[in-house]
Amino acid sequence: LRCNDAFLRLVGLPPEALKTARDWWDRIHPEDRPHYRTALIAHFKGDTPRFECDYRYRALDDSWRWARQNGLAMRDERGIAVRMMGATGEITELKERECLLAEKSAILETTLENMVQGISFIDGDLRTIAHNRRLREILEFPERFADGFALEEAFRLNAERGEYGPGDVEELVRARVELAR
Repeated sequence: LRCNDAFLRLVGLPPEALKTARDWWDRIHPEDRPHYRTALIAHFKGDTPRFECDYRYRALDDSWRWARQNGLAMRDERGIAVRMMGATGEITELKERECLLAEKSAILETTLENMVQGISFIDGDLRTIAHNRRLREILEFPERFADGFALEEAFRLNAERGEYGPGDVEELVRARVELAR
């Protein structure tokens, strides 16, 4: 195992801490080792074009940090992996932000789904970016609206059902889209 100074500084380890591939393996979180090993073997076998893996490792201060490793095996004339070069990045802050975002998303989803009112959030292109099940129930929207929809689709459904009164469906839809913009 050869590690350059930039890598050692990035992960906060002295050169003597990483002399062999086993030294690094021993620092990988036990729960992440199977995933790491599977990704590495898949690349060595040629099943994946690159080795790519996110995993936790033990830093010098015994804290768990996150790494993102990418590598490319060099192969001999028979296609057998004989060497691998790669890069490792320290992504702990990114993983912490992803975790925080996931927690906030779960709170938002739980809140939306437990409201008795129907609610939706629409972006600048007039597409739903979030809505709850209660909205679909109140407006009697079919299942196809469950994964989000363009506001124009909802207007068309309502126009076809006669909810805007008599008139040309496309004109009724156009007027509502214009008003929504």
